Amino acid sequence: MAEILIVDDNETTVEVLKKIIQKMGHNVSSALTLKKGLYLSTIKEFDVVMLDVRLPDGNGIASLAEFQNAPSAPEVIIMTGYGDADGAELAIRSGAWDYIEKPASLPMMTLPIIRAIQYRETKKQKSNLKSLKREGIVGRSPQLDACLDFVAKASASDDNVLVRGESGTGKELIARAIHENSVRAHQNLVVADCTSLPMTILEGVLFGDVRNAFTMDDKARIGLFQQADRGTILLKDIEEMPLPIQKSLLRVLAERHVRPLGSRQDIKTDFRLIVSTKRGLEELTNEGLFRADLFGKLQSLTLEIPPLRDRREDILEIALYHSIKICKRYGMGVKGFGPDFVDVLMAYNWPGNIRELIHSLETAHSAALDSSTLFSQHLPLYIRVSVKRSLIKSDDPASVPVMEQEENFPSYKEVRTGAIEKAERQYIINLLSFSGNSIKKACEVSGMSRPRLYELMKKHLIDRHNVIDEIP
Repeated sequence: MAEILIVDDNETTVEVLKKIIQKMGHNVSSALTLKKGLYLSTIKEFDVVMLDVRLPDGNGIASLAEFQNAPSAPEVIIMTGYGDADGAELAIRSGAWDYIEKPASLPMMTLPIIRAIQYRETKKQKSNLKSLKREGIVGRSPQLDACLDFVAKASASDDNVLVRGESGTGKELIARAIHENSVRAHQNLVVADCTSLPMTILEGVLFGDVRNAFTMDDKARIGLFQQADRGTILLKDIEEMPLPIQKSLLRVLAERHVRPLGSRQDIKTDFRLIVSTKRGLEELTNEGLFRADLFGKLQSLTLEIPPLRDRREDILEIALYHSIKICKRYGMGVKGFGPDFVDVLMAYNWPGNIRELIHSLETAHSAALDSSTLFSQHLPLYIRVSVKRSLIKSDDPASVPVMEQEENFPSYKEVRTGAIEKAERQYIINLLSFSGNSIKKACEVSGMSRPRLYELMKKHLIDRHNVIDEIP
């Protein structure tokens, strides 16, 4: 027996659907407004939501992500008396189970319900991932499911966790999910960014200081490892940690004691360690820039988060989720997505991943203050240009190199290295353009340190004199 919610402002439609679903042997709840429907979805678990598009207080498709992110993560069937092909495509792309035009025949109405319930039963048997606390982690792709499966396994353990992924892929969200689903959830999650502080300060921040010499304060500073006692500590961008502090960290991991600067006594602390990195620690280890023994300690559980371009089926759902959040934050009415807007979102390669997508949505909503619909024109110019250029290139046979001589055929390594170099350079150019040539903003958007950004600009011959170097 399934739990089904009907959200429709037509009372006659609601009563007819109720009778049909009850005859199928399922329990039914109903709401005549979007507000009540969303409220019911938060206090009761539903398997299926029958959601009308046009409601007195909003648009059903625009609120689709909110229903999908309800505690029970129900399957959503969109219903409308004003069907159109674009609306159907948007609904399906957004993760709706089906799109039904009213009035519909009995089989057309019942069959999607039957199949949606069967699908949920299969998912329940396969995995219990939906029970995970996953705030902010949006999507239904197989790649994301694999990440959530890792979260479930890591949450049941107390081993060190290494989370790898490009900038903006959501490494901190994954770390928070591991903490929130673990036995340590009732204690602190302490976050330390290894790129934000110089070595002299970072050591005191991590391990404590009997006298805070940097603030000329005689009061002792409690280190983050001590603050994480019985909880979890996340070290972001571990690859940026200086070698001397890596040595200290290795000792802390082995002994579960920290020694504050200036102290002769060790302090016991019970913490769970999660680290994140956007660079290959294997390569850094081989180059002598990262300790091999520390790397070995960090690999107990390792997750590689896929970039957004490798899970494109999640793009629209992520966009809808954050669009709703942006509208609520600024007191806007919920905005719909025009077909051209969706096309650009799906065509762009998102080198900055989810972080870049969110920033682009912020820009789009600011540009569309007087519009109820987001169009491609509202997106940042560099994204629209990039999509158009890629389409032109893909349609131009002359853009594809022809290799006539076998001896000149490049190795896989050469092609791979060249592609990475090209993509890296283009990302830096796009990043600076997106950031208004501001080094400070570029570092904030990308998650890179200033030295790393300058290093890449120098490597790819990008003129730093054309950018603004603000002092933070």
